[in-house]
Amino acid sequence: MLPLPDVLASPSNSSEKLDVIVPPAIRGLVTPNTYFLINKIDLVPNLSAKTCIQIQHGESGITSRVWPASLVTGEGTTKFIEGLAGALKAE
Repeated sequence: MLPLPDVLASPSNSSEKLDVIVPPAIRGLVTPNTYFLINKIDLVPNLSAKTCIQIQHGESGITSRVWPASLVTGEGTTKFIEGLAGALKAE
């Protein structure tokens, strides 16, 4: 789980796509099988659980296995639970 305000690559006016950066302290822990819950979307204006979030990791960007959500408002949490459960069942 990464808090969006802390990993936001740069402020964006777009509500459709957003880039976030994996903090250096955990960069070495990220693998092709890592799942990301991007929390606190309610703290960034004009964002929703429908926003496409791209994880900037090394030279590539990861858009699958990423779920934006707000654990305070509940927005995106159902999609996260369903998505994670489906991904784990597929493995």
